Amino acid sequence: MRSVERKPDPGDRRATLICPTERGLLQMEAAVSIMRTIEERHAKAAGQQGYAAFKAALHRVADLQRKIQHDSQGAQTRSARPGDQ
Repeated sequence: MRSVERKPDPGDRRATLICPTERGLLQMEAAVSIMRTIEERHAKAAGQQGYAAFKAALHRVADLQRKIQHDSQGAQTRSARPGDQ
């Protein structure tokens, strides 16, 4: 049994939707439960405020990294245009 299935998009005949199966939904629920347990363990070890500060800093770093990656991809696209030099 698969975790996802393809279904035609009723709003766009050209598109295909990727939808979770019953098994996929159970796997997602299990993953959420596992992540919740891990976060609770870390918050207990670091303290609620310390863990919240850690998560906030991690989100800022991840956002910065995405921005850097996005900006560098845009620069590569711009430099690859004919006549741009």
